[in-house]
Amino acid sequence: MRRIQTLNGKGSVTPADGKAVAVRYELDIWQKDIPDGRGGTIPGMKSITGSIRPFCGALREKLTLRMEDGKTVDFFFADTNGSMTATGGITD
Repeated sequence: MRRIQTLNGKGSVTPADGKAVAVRYELDIWQKDIPDGRGGTIPGMKSITGSIRPFCGALREKLTLRMEDGKTVDFFFADTNGSMTATGGITD
């Protein structure tokens, strides 16, 4: 996997209690390179990992990050230190 983009900024997360929490995020977008059988590669599946601070919500609770550009990504916290894993792609 190779990192193809890093996103940093301020945004908000709304946990189950409905109160938006101001956060800072750093997201890394990774892409798998798949051998094409002829010595090259083709782009494969992407994944998004990173950190969102402060931790809010609960572990493994599906949450949505709204980034400063208005785009969103659904995710869950992997630990209470703010490590996150996206459950899909970034949407407008």
